[in-house]
Amino acid sequence: MIQRIQSLYLLIISVLQLLVYFKGFTPYLQSKFLNAQQWTILSWLIIGLVWFVILLFKYRPLQWKLILVGLILMLSKIGMGLYGIRLEKQWDIHDMGLVLDLFCIALLIGSYRAVRKDESLVRSIDRIR
Repeated sequence: MIQRIQSLYLLIISVLQLLVYFKGFTPYLQSKFLNAQQWTILSWLIIGLVWFVILLFKYRPLQWKLILVGLILMLSKIGMGLYGIRLEKQWDIHDMGLVLDLFCIALLIGSYRAVRKDESLVRSIDRIR
């Protein structure tokens, strides 16, 4: 389960999301314009989804779909962050949460490709039999 590269990518995503959540890299959430509760729910949804995808290592087609759902959630989280920064009209070094979220998107795309590569490998081996 963890020896597969996509599982490592997903594990890194969950660690980065926990880091963003607990280290306070998101000062735009103290804005009077944004609701921090929605951002928190979205963060925990992403973390839970990533762990669920890690545990679904035997069901690669379902992993594809759930990784795409995670990608949509990450894009909406980044959209909320950019909206908060735009309303505050400032960018600070403490907004590293958005940079880490972009890195998480790159890791999600990498895990999607790795799952797709595993599935094509399994199908080619089944074809040989």
